[in-house]
Formats: sequence, structure tokens, C-alpha cells
Amino acid sequence: MHTPRGRRSPHRRWRRVVTVGAAAIATTAPIIAGPAQASPPSGAPAGRPAERDQVVTLVTGDRVRVTDRGRGQRSYDLLPGSPSYGERPMIFGSADSMYVIPRMDDEARARLDFSMFDVTALAKERGDSVPLTVRFERGARAHDVPGLDVDPSGVRRTSGNALVADATYVPAEAGSDPAEWAGVASVRLANAPERTTTGDRAKKKTLTVRLKGRNGKPVRRAEAWVQRVDRGKAYSNPVAIKNGVARVRLPKGSYSVFAFRGRYLVGRPDLPVRKNRGLRLNLSDAKVRPSVSVRGARAVGGGMVLKLARLSAKGHEFAVLGDATSRLQPMPKDPEHGRFGTEVIGYFTRKPKAQHPNVFTTDVADGIPRDLSFRHDRSDFAKVPVRVHSDGAPHDFARARAARPMARYDAGGWVPRLMGGLSVGSGWSSPIDTPEQRRVWLQASPDVVWRQGVVMYRGDEEVDVSVAKRYAAGLAKPVHFLRGPTGPGIERGLNGAGTGPACALCRDGNILRGYLPLASSAGTGQDGYSDSRRTGSWTLRDSRKVRDRGQWDISPRVVLPAKNKHYTLRATSRLSPLGWRLSTRVSTSWGFTSGKGKRVVPLLMPSYVPPTDLVGRAEPGEVTYRLDVGNLGPVDARVEEASVRYSTNGGKSWRRAELDRVDDSAFRVSYRNPAASGKPKYVSLQVRATDAGGRTVKETAIRAYRVRGANG
Repeated sequence: MHTPRGRRSPHRRWRRVVTVGAAAIATTAPIIAGPAQASPPSGAPAGRPAERDQVVTLVTGDRVRVTDRGRGQRSYDLLPGSPSYGERPMIFGSADSMYVIPRMDDEARARLDFSMFDVTALAKERGDSVPLTVRFERGARAHDVPGLDVDPSGVRRTSGNALVADATYVPAEAGSDPAEWAGVASVRLANAPERTTTGDRAKKKTLTVRLKGRNGKPVRRAEAWVQRVDRGKAYSNPVAIKNGVARVRLPKGSYSVFAFRGRYLVGRPDLPVRKNRGLRLNLSDAKVRPSVSVRGARAVGGGMVLKLARLSAKGHEFAVLGDATSRLQPMPKDPEHGRFGTEVIGYFTRKPKAQHPNVFTTDVADGIPRDLSFRHDRSDFAKVPVRVHSDGAPHDFARARAARPMARYDAGGWVPRLMGGLSVGSGWSSPIDTPEQRRVWLQASPDVVWRQGVVMYRGDEEVDVSVAKRYAAGLAKPVHFLRGPTGPGIERGLNGAGTGPACALCRDGNILRGYLPLASSAGTGQDGYSDSRRTGSWTLRDSRKVRDRGQWDISPRVVLPAKNKHYTLRATSRLSPLGWRLSTRVSTSWGFTSGKGKRVVPLLMPSYVPPTDLVGRAEPGEVTYRLDVGNLGPVDARVEEASVRYSTNGGKSWRRAELDRVDDSAFRVSYRNPAASGKPKYVSLQVRATDAGGRTVKETAIRAYRVRGANG
């Protein structure tokens, strides 16, 4: 399937970003989405594919951009020019499939199988056309179908005597209206798996769901999601409700059933299915209207997102998102299995004419209470100063051209208590200039983790840095983005998250695994990735060969020999492909010894912040700052040797800086910046260190900062 990379317009307008499980969904519509992708198997290559964006074209002509953000995160954008752009699609899914269903009339929708909206499957197609199976109505002959290429040689009868044919559609020419497909009963992807459960059919029970509309009559067409919520064999599938009825065969167990049509959602969060049984639902029971307000602020961009989240006892996630127009059926807060709750996420501004929010709220309720309204005043918020640095000169986003870097600011929250270890949240993305200072109000709550990030991009290249934390009310410490040097590794929070799933770098038996950012701002513990080998890559090797390699983020997962051996992990990030004039190339090389066991690998991490302004400029003359060199994990080894060198010619030659020891792992660095002149001068830095355990680090930052010249 033809999948051109999505390009970002320098003048694109605001968008709302929704992150569900490990999926991030960018749209202005209600969302339904599912859980995180599974981690790669042991020994699998850890690098991300070079092609990160794909544009999937549905048979209706709607174009969906699927963006792989790394670590299982994906975003889904309905692109301008799509027939249903601006209307409210449904997006829902599971660990294996994500579905994007545009708005269409019931007759057209009835002819399209769920698989026709499975963008996960469509993104895997590698030809110029997508193979389909067309089933014709009883009594109809095989015939041409508008927008499809029906193969006469592929016409046949199934075992049930249904007339079917092989067919294809060409994404580049898609745009057919299924309502005009006379004589067609259904169309599905040719390779789509049957949505059935495994096991003995004789042991399954039939669940019959009946749905009536607000007028008391059976709805002609609606969607439902059935998910197993006890600890039995996982099951989650979409179900089509036709003429008010849906029947599904299920193994004995407990299930959640949610039915939705338009803005209305009804269902049961925990339904035992021990025998054949029915479930009657009525859209008129959806009477709960969510709302949120902030004193002294006005809502922007629709004002809010609603999220209903269901976590099964085994951790499988289902989430439904809507907006202020949504109506929900009240549901109990304490299901027998797993967890169930609702979030109301608000977007506000304190500025009279602003289009983008600077006040964010995330309120949580268990179950779906009858009153889902929340009110806030200024004492409920953390006031967070955000500092976005530049590369030696200001960049005006509104006047940017393709040759210059562009940036956007993201902010959003999620509630781990509600969704366990799965990151479920919603946020906002808006263009920014660099440098930029803003004060963001984030709701202070022990339940909410807020993620803020800056994405810098040019054409198809992109680098993302972000930070996630909980906030208390009051003035918070400033958050700095793109402060140089921006490069691999972390400089704060060096515990490395132990040996759990989120470990920075750890040995787990014979497996070495972990995650370290490939791009992190100076003096921070930020997350960060780059999207291609041009902007970043890494290798892990021993004395004989490369053991693992990748891009995107530093995420090795490889089986190593049991005995202790010396390894070198080398990572390089480059901001020069983005047109950025600072941190053009930052390389870090870590040397360490590792053998079989279960422990954090205590890499040495240098942390230093040269004194620069928001534009990335330092003053000429004497400069001094602190250098800390700490270990990942619980190890706190003395640094036996350290050196800092600086260069004013891009690393062609180096001069040694003066180092004064402060304590076992900290030093005071001092040297002289070059004198002011007409042309800008850039300073590169190189840091080396060795600790008492023999571990080493060497970091080279080309163009770490710029020295202020005679003309600024």
C-alpha cells in the first residue's frame, strides 16, 4: 500500500492530542481507544523503523496519518481534505488493532466490515492496492462495484452458499460512497482475522444485546465493545448492533459491554455471562452531562474532553473519549473486577483573545456519578514557568519557512491510579516561537501526572523532548526545554527506575535491556527521541562485534554472555538536520562491565549547564559552572578522573578547562569564552570521567552554545 510520509504545515492550526494506553490520538473528535502494544521479544532489534509516518487511506477516501512516536506510542490524525474532516469519527481499538470510523449514514456503514477501518492492518499493506473480499446479497450476481476493482476470476461460492469475489481498492483513487453499492452485502479486508474467540464452541454462551433509541424504538445501527474483565482468557472485540440487536458468542466469564451511538453511551461495566442471557440498553438512560469550569478563565477549543476508562483485572484497557456534548448512563463505581472511572479534562485560557490554553484541568470520578461537574479557582493549580530555549537566534513560527526549524508545545495529563501502569491521558498541542516563556497552570493533584513536551521539526525530521511529573499547588520550579547541550542520556533522577519494566539500563539474567532518552535538555531528566538515523542512533558493542543497535531512543534488548565482559554503549543525537544551529552533534560513549544478574547498570551520567540566556548565548570572558558525574541506580562511586575540554572551531582542536573538585562526584569548571566579534562564535565541549569501578563516559557536544558577538 502506498504510504507517503505525513508532512507538517508550518501554519497548521491547534490540535488536541489524546494519549490512550500507549497510543496517542490527535483529533478534535470523541475517541475510543485501547491498550499498549506489547514489548518486543527478547533479542529482537530495538531500533525503530526509519519510516515513522504513514498515511492510510480508507475506502471512503478519508486519510488517516499514523505516526509511530516510539515506545509503543502512536498518534492518529484525520487529515484535512478527507470527506468527513471536521466531523466526529469514532476511534477505538485493542492491543492488536486500532479502528478509525468516519461519520456516514447507516446504509453505507452496514456494508463495511470493521476491518475496513482497521488502520493498524491497513498500515501493514505494502502494495499500491488493498486486497478485499466482497460478499454479494442473496440473489444478486457478481458485478462491478464503484471505487473497487472486482476480479471476475475470483468469484466463488462459500460453504454457506454465499457469493463472494476477490477485489481491491487503490488508496490514491479512493473516495467511493458505500451507500451506492447496490447488491453488495459486505466488504472486508481479504486477510482480516475472524473476530471469534478460541475454545470449544459448545462451551460458549450467547449474549444478546438489545439497544433502543431515545424514542423507544430499536436503533438501526450502533457500535458496541465487549471486553472480558475477569482473569480469564483475554477477549475484546467490536460488535455491530443492527436493527437494535447484536449477538455474540462468549466463553463463560465476566464482561464489560458499552454501546454508543453519536454522543450517547450506555452499558454495563461488569456483566456475568454464565449462561445464555440478554442485556437491554436504552439511550434515554444516558443523562449525565460532564462539565468543568475555572474561575477567571474561559474555555477554548471545545473546552473539555471526557474519558471513560475501564481496566480489566488482567490489565487490558478500554477507553472512550467524548466532549461537552456527550451524555452518559450513570454506572456504579466499584465493579467486581478491575477498575472503572471517568475523567473530565478541561482546556482554558486567562488571556482575552488567546486561541490556545494555558490552564489545564484533569478531574477524576470513580464509575460514572450522576453529577459529573467540576469547578476550580486559582488555588487549585501549580503555576509552572516554561522556558523554551533557542539556538542562538529567535525563530518566529508564523513566519517560518521549510528551511528553518519549527516547534510546538504539548501538555496533557493522565491518572495512573485509574489505569494502572498504562499511561492514559489527554493533552493539547500548539505552535510556539523559540525562544518563548510562558506560565502554564496545571491542576495540582496526587492523582494526575502531567506531561509537558516540545517537538521540534523540519520537513520529515523530528526531535521530541518531554518531562512528566505530579505537581503541588503554588509556584513550581521552571521547566527548561532545548537548553544546550541537548543530547543522549539523563542528568536528573539517576535511580534508573530499579530493574522494573521502566529501567534506564539493567541486567535481567542474560538479557540487557532498558530505555534512555536520545535527546534530553541540559540539566534535566527529560524523556526524548529522534525520528530517524539522521537525527540520532546508538550501538552496543563488545570488543569483537556490535551486539545491538537502533534509533529513535536508546532501547537495547539483547541476550549477552553470562560472564563479565566489557561493553561500550555509544549514542549520537544531531539537531543539525532540523536546521538547528546548537547541539548540532552530541555523542556520548559509556564504558561498563556487565555479567549475568539482576541489577541496574550504573552508567556514568555527566550533568552540566553552561550559563546561557534563552537564545542560547553566553557572555564573552570568564565562565564557570558546576559539573556533576553520577551513576545510574544505587551505586554512588567516587569519580577518580575527570576532564573538560572546549573548542571554538567545531572540535578541530581542543583546550583544557580548569577543574576544581567540589566533592566525590562534582567539580567546578572554569575557562574563558572567546571575545566578542562581528561573527557569532560557537563553543563545543568535551567531558571525560572514570569512576572507582572502572566505568567511563565521554561526551562531545559540538556547538553547545554561542558566545554573544558585537552585534548580539
